[in-house]
Amino acid sequence: MFAKRAAFLLLSTALIAPALLGCSTKSGATYTPDEAGAVMDVSRASVTRSRKVTIEGLKNDQAVGWGTVIGATVAGAGVYGLTKADSPLGVAVTIIAAVGGALAGTVIEEQTNKRQGAEYILDQKDGKSFAVVQTLTSGEEIIPAGTNVLIIHGKKGFIRVVPDK
Repeated sequence: MFAKRAAFLLLSTALIAPALLGCSTKSGATYTPDEAGAVMDVSRASVTRSRKVTIEGLKNDQAVGWGTVIGATVAGAGVYGLTKADSPLGVAVTIIAAVGGALAGTVIEEQTNKRQGAEYILDQKDGKSFAVVQTLTSGEEIIPAGTNVLIIHGKKGFIRVVPDK
């Protein structure tokens, strides 16, 4: 019975986690509630080069995410339910399962963060050049080289690149 519950919890987590984690990446067309209605600086530039890129992995401040915690909990609890950890071997197997679950959960979480993006090399009129990488939403096209763009400076340093039409 416990094994069925652990399997159900693992399956539920595998189905729900991508939906929750998939909402965390902003594109050039996504704003947070505190940015709506806020004044943001805008500057102009020209796209010198652009290309598709893949955005993947965990954020720097995301050392231990939900995937790691859930993986360790489910694997550790599942093995503990089977072994009861009533011997040194049972304790060792439970610990190994928890570590393995944490690693598997981290890998799954990294994959749920995988997105298609665009890298833009931008030149401003003052001669300053810089690069911006942003997520592409479904069906969104890369802004081609030679296009004039607006650079929207959002809160907390987030920059959006949008065509200047």
